[in-house]
Amino acid sequence: MNERPAQPHLRIVIEAFRLALGQLSDPRMIAIVLRAVGLTILLTAPLWLVLLIISALLEFLLPAHLTLPFIGEVGFLGLFTTGLFSKASWAFWTYVIAPLSLALVGFFLDRIVDLVEARHYPGLPAPRRMSLGETIAYSLRFLGFTIAISLASIAAGWLFAPLAPVIYVLANGTLIAREYMETVALRRMPARTAQRFISRHRGPLLAAGAILALLLNLPFLNLLVPVIGVAVFTHLFHRMEHREIAAAAPSD
Repeated sequence: MNERPAQPHLRIVIEAFRLALGQLSDPRMIAIVLRAVGLTILLTAPLWLVLLIISALLEFLLPAHLTLPFIGEVGFLGLFTTGLFSKASWAFWTYVIAPLSLALVGFFLDRIVDLVEARHYPGLPAPRRMSLGETIAYSLRFLGFTIAISLASIAAGWLFAPLAPVIYVLANGTLIAREYMETVALRRMPARTAQRFISRHRGPLLAAGAILALLLNLPFLNLLVPVIGVAVFTHLFHRMEHREIAAAAPSD
């Protein structure tokens, strides 16, 4: 088997991001972003406010230094109490809002893919449409898988603190790559064919997922990441499929 060069795959990933970002100006894409962001904020705002109020009270009431009999001043409490409000806010955006926004975009996924394909890949045959029940089941499965990956990455981060950022990026990059590419591919090919297709391109797909996972660490911007991600993986699917078809065609 001929080894595929990495450089063309890298170019495809970069081009997919460029095209996805370029379509964010489409009013129909903006409407999807607003609905997804609004739903995420509606579901998380009450919990976020409660968390921030509790964190602010704890930061105000708990000392950064404590004097103990026979020991003297102990300053390690400052690691936990100082900046507790901002730490809690960042943790909430990273570990709650970001995964939830990833899951909720499943309800808008077909519409996003339709917009990308209509603009960049016209003339495609009609995709297989999932029923409402299948869409709900997929979104719930994606939500469950997202929660499981998030909890596992949090636990691994606590156990292996120095590697926590790497664990977070790899876990969420794998989640994004697996779920988004699987869903896009299933619109155009049977399940087994889609799984083989994903396995052949695991490297560049994980790279694209890892980039999106890094962006999930940026508050407010991470609300856009799921929509951008769906568009990115739509481009990756069609361009990689096109390369495979071209490579398989007999040469003159």
